[in-house]
Amino acid sequence: MRIEGSVHGAGRAFMRTILAAVIVSIVAAPLPAFAQADGERGKEVRIVGCVQWEKDFFKKSRIGDDNEFVLTMVKPDATRKATAYSITGDREKELGRRIGQQIEVIGIVEDEGKRDADRSGDLPRIKMTAWVPVKESCAAQ
Repeated sequence: MRIEGSVHGAGRAFMRTILAAVIVSIVAAPLPAFAQADGERGKEVRIVGCVQWEKDFFKKSRIGDDNEFVLTMVKPDATRKATAYSITGDREKELGRRIGQQIEVIGIVEDEGKRDADRSGDLPRIKMTAWVPVKESCAAQ
């Protein structure tokens, strides 16, 4: 009977160890996601917004190029606060025929810009590697 008791006790200790490991795994798993929440620089992201000429976006401040584009009306979320992004990259020129349309931009965040810089010229920049059409038009800007 003594042997059965020690085997039973060892089984309980083993189960407690397994249970503790599972709990630690569940609690610790989301921690890397929280650590990443404060910056996307250098990471591939997918951002939905409306294509607009940079010169029109910055018309009040008289900055912006005739051949540059801005992704506007971006909905902020837990990882990004910006509502507009300057688009860069070799594929940027493909957006000329998408002015006023909603697209999803896939790319790498090059610079996170300055806080509240939507109209001052220092927008976050995304180097576009691909894009996908979403809607033929955007709400009035």
